[in-house]
Amino acid sequence: MITEELKALVREEANNLKLHATPEELQNLDFEILYPSKPGLCIYGQMTHDCASPRAVELLNLCAKPFSNDVQVFETPYSDHLFPPRKGAFGLDFAPFSPIEFYICQEGAKNTELIAYLKGETNNLEL
Repeated sequence: MITEELKALVREEANNLKLHATPEELQNLDFEILYPSKPGLCIYGQMTHDCASPRAVELLNLCAKPFSNDVQVFETPYSDHLFPPRKGAFGLDFAPFSPIEFYICQEGAKNTELIAYLKGETNNLEL
């Protein structure tokens, strides 16, 4: 469910990504191939080629705090400070998830607008 609190956290994380991700990482984003639940095709996966990579975890820790242990239904994370290393591949342990990771999996998420904002195609983030 998309709440005003979630939108505020997504905006904060997006602004932090614009500060900490490289221009090349941000330009890797492509709405046409966005697949929120696939490790290489989600926001962090597209930017770093694998959302379980050390660089993805570094960006997560620079840009957000853990938001939920599930991307379908809000479930309070076990830690509200740092993102632990992610197992990836067959381990499939990606939790906890950031506000953006949770948001892009929700019905009604404005993912096109989010990617356009992150890429600098617009200065206004409408969620």
